[in-house]
Amino acid sequence: MHNNQVYIEGLIVNDRTRKCWHRRWVKIVCIVLITFLILAIISFSLVVGLVILAPNKAETTTISIVAETLTTAALVPSTTITSITELITANATLDLQSIMSISTIMSTTLQSTTETSVMTSTESQTTDMQTSTVKITTTLKQSGKIQQRFQYFLLEWSYTARMNQGRQEHTTSILPDGRVLVIGGSNRATVLRSVELYDPSSEIWMVTRNMNSARQNHAASILNDGKVLVTGGQDGNPLNSVELYDPTTGAWTIVANMAYARSLHTSTLLANGKVLVTGGWDGSDVLNSTELYDPLTNTWTIRSTMNDARHSHTISTLSNGKMLVVGGKGIDALNTAEVYDPSSEIWTNTNRMNYARYFHTASLLADGKILVVAGWNGFQLFDSVELYDPTTGIWSNTGSLNIRRQYSTTSLLTNGKVLVTGGYTGYMLDSAELYDPSTGIWAYVDHMNEARIFHAACILNDGRVLITGGYGNVQSLNTVELFKL
Repeated sequence: MHNNQVYIEGLIVNDRTRKCWHRRWVKIVCIVLITFLILAIISFSLVVGLVILAPNKAETTTISIVAETLTTAALVPSTTITSITELITANATLDLQSIMSISTIMSTTLQSTTETSVMTSTESQTTDMQTSTVKITTTLKQSGKIQQRFQYFLLEWSYTARMNQGRQEHTTSILPDGRVLVIGGSNRATVLRSVELYDPSSEIWMVTRNMNSARQNHAASILNDGKVLVTGGQDGNPLNSVELYDPTTGAWTIVANMAYARSLHTSTLLANGKVLVTGGWDGSDVLNSTELYDPLTNTWTIRSTMNDARHSHTISTLSNGKMLVVGGKGIDALNTAEVYDPSSEIWTNTNRMNYARYFHTASLLADGKILVVAGWNGFQLFDSVELYDPTTGIWSNTGSLNIRRQYSTTSLLTNGKVLVTGGYTGYMLDSAELYDPSTGIWAYVDHMNEARIFHAACILNDGRVLITGGYGNVQSLNTVELFKL
């Protein structure tokens, strides 16, 4: 009996001890939960105070995101990505770097089939084909006054088949059958005779017959019969030799030499079927001479000289059939412009540009105006852009590029906008920009896959832009990229 009582008392003591520890653990858990609850309330208050209830003096950012309908047929046959139209308004400061960061998030990855939600308002569907088109427009406002305006288009650059030879300072020509003829250039120290053909339908490069002479910084024009006339250039020294390529046979024929050796010149097909060659450099002097080639007689004729000797200039065919020569380098950079009338064969000075420049580009817009972009004056790189109106002969400034550049290319797209790619701004660029003539604004587009200078660009018959070669990554490139709006 005594032993049983002792045993029972021991059980009671042990039970009381267990209950005491149980109460302590309950208290500890409650204290921890209360602490977390207090921290959560504080964090929520900070978020509300700093983000949701931010002061009105902060800048207002409006982002418009529009994605076009896109049908893909690679990993998911007959799948359509539906249009996305979202308007997001947030009280925050958004600069250009932020826009570029957003684009990085929204950019798609090749070979991926995932869906990713971005900012809970957009989605990007990715396949191994093309991505949908996204346009971001950002307007920064403060006190009712617009401070800055940027646009960033997320479009697609895609690699296509590589050329057989890395090359820079070459030419590209669109043949009547839609194939692309790439001619000459250099592979760093070696000037090239090699020529290649690209078929956009199969995306295959084929080596065709070599030219008779290696050449870079030459000019090429497609004649009315579909043959390609290649003039001058240099192989270490400027050349006066001329060759003719026949796409039906793949053969090169040596034709009559020009009167003057020249590189960094221009050649243009006139309405009468003849080819006008202007300016250039002969190895010691800058040229103001012009020559006219007649394919019917295989003869060159020296014509009236330009008012200024120049190389690295541009020439554009105006809507009225006259030719506009712009800028270039003589002794110094030139801001002069002159118009050639093929009927009278007379050169006439027109108004000067606002800035002297060479290594620039020029494009004929749908409204007949000439857009002159960027370049260099020997001391300064330009982001400035000018418009020439042939009806008045007046130059006017339009929106500047986002990045200063020279050695870039410009391409007039089928929608009337102008695409600028690559170039040099103290370093080689992979960036590209799009100009809208209706607004005068340059918009960033997605970067090329590779930075490049001394490359070439041409518009394929389906409207895509083909970028070939150039110099980048300490070598002449054989890589080729396609851009589709």
